[in-house]
Amino acid sequence: MERAREKFNQRNNPYEGLTAEEIKNKGNEFMAQAKYKQAIAYYTKAIELDPENAIYFGNRAAAHTHVKDYANAVVDCERAIAIKPSYSKPYSRLGTAYFYQEEYGRSVEAFAKACELDPDNQNYKDDLERAKEKAGSSGLTAAGGAGAGAGGFPGMGGFPGMGGMPGMPGMGGGVPDMGAMASMMNNPQFMETAQRMMQNPEFSQMVGNMASRFGQSGMDPMQMANLGSQMREADAEGNVTTPFGKMKREELDGIQQSMLKDPRGREIMEDVRANGYGAFMKYMGDPYVMEMMTKFQGSMH
Repeated sequence: MERAREKFNQRNNPYEGLTAEEIKNKGNEFMAQAKYKQAIAYYTKAIELDPENAIYFGNRAAAHTHVKDYANAVVDCERAIAIKPSYSKPYSRLGTAYFYQEEYGRSVEAFAKACELDPDNQNYKDDLERAKEKAGSSGLTAAGGAGAGAGGFPGMGGFPGMGGMPGMPGMGGGVPDMGAMASMMNNPQFMETAQRMMQNPEFSQMVGNMASRFGQSGMDPMQMANLGSQMREADAEGNVTTPFGKMKREELDGIQQSMLKDPRGREIMEDVRANGYGAFMKYMGDPYVMEMMTKFQGSMH
């Protein structure tokens, strides 16, 4: 009877007997499993128990960003900053939230502050440069400019992967080019490439290893070994063999570096690296991923 009561309490009150830090750690576990709504619930409970902990607000901001709730991500980042102004991560996450809202001027300010607090963090530097490029090309000021904040294109939030999306190279600023997307979908060669990628689990491994090759943490060294010598050694013509065809080594490196310089690209790679092929599947409706797949297609021989 006592055992049954314990199970009931655990199911209906999973936080019982846990400290705020333990609840936060459970939230981190849900983040690693891409269960972002559950992570938000746990971070919220941790905040209830310890409302002056900047890390809890910063972590919840990251979870909000994953579910494209950028407004609440901004609120949590600002709260974390108010609690601990010397903490760099909330500034970085604030910059990312503003970037997705196409408020590039504010994104620049936030990333610049993150760099000031943690000048050796290369990710912050890359994000800052990306935000500066977008701010310059869009002519936006620190106030965000017309059309910023809501994504600048009403109704797009209803389509998977399009709400608050940052701009993509060659797609006209922050709004995905629907004509270009339709052209991709009608391109038999592109669709064949997409199908081949979808059916090959090695793709998620390749994306995950992109992050590891360029200095991201958390990759199991065995996974690097399993990628195979064909991804490391170029043939006499300078081509490397990928699971999807041959391509020039410098072209592959260029695509990988391009993704790592883009906050959206790095977010996707880190998610896939941590959570595998299943995590990649949810991005298949994302215009950014479609653009990257098109680049792979154009580089194959």
